[in-house]
Amino acid sequence: MDREFIAGRQKGLQNYLNIITTNHILSNCELFKKLLDPNNYSADYTEIALQQVSMFFQSEPKWEMAEPLKCIGWRIRKKYFLMKIKNQPKERLVLSWADLGPDKYLSDKDFQCLIELLSSCLHPYIYHVTFATANKSSALLIRMFNEKGTLKDLIYKAKPKDPFLRYYCNPKKIQGLELQQIKTYGQQILAVLKFLLDKGFPYGHLHASNVLLEGDTCQLLDLENSLLGLPSFY
Repeated sequence: MDREFIAGRQKGLQNYLNIITTNHILSNCELFKKLLDPNNYSADYTEIALQQVSMFFQSEPKWEMAEPLKCIGWRIRKKYFLMKIKNQPKERLVLSWADLGPDKYLSDKDFQCLIELLSSCLHPYIYHVTFATANKSSALLIRMFNEKGTLKDLIYKAKPKDPFLRYYCNPKKIQGLELQQIKTYGQQILAVLKFLLDKGFPYGHLHASNVLLEGDTCQLLDLENSLLGLPSFY
């Protein structure tokens, strides 16, 4: 085969990869990581999460898994499962499991204690955690499943169970917010950020995917990310 042809194809492929790496979501996609660095990303994190969740079910038999929620988030080491309570089968909840991140700063004891305390945090602009537990290497939290989804789902006209790459990386329909919505949500977000700041709680994970909508009220998600030491989106 012609060398110039091969060199041209290699250059084109390199340019294509360079473009992908400039997109934060695409460059952190599990499939992309495994393609470029298979040695360091060979683990099956869904299987690891299932093992941890199965151990949780053994100690908390009232919970039951309905289905895994695949590809709804961009973090490689954070997985989601649709849950239900055995004696309340119509109630749907979401379990999130995440491994420790590179920025963990708490001792194991403090980390586990603070994760478990998240279920007792009550604030009108924080989405309630139904259950939370942790071990030395990961955390597991359960929240009610919200059919409307996040602020980003609203903007991209997506559903919370849809694969995030389909909408967020190649959006076909985007809708803006009304001025009054921007004012309302902005005021609420500033209020809850001040609340967390006054309590000395770090929250560096504010973006549209972590803002859940309940009518005219927005509520923050994933307070556990800072405790886990997960890197921020921005």
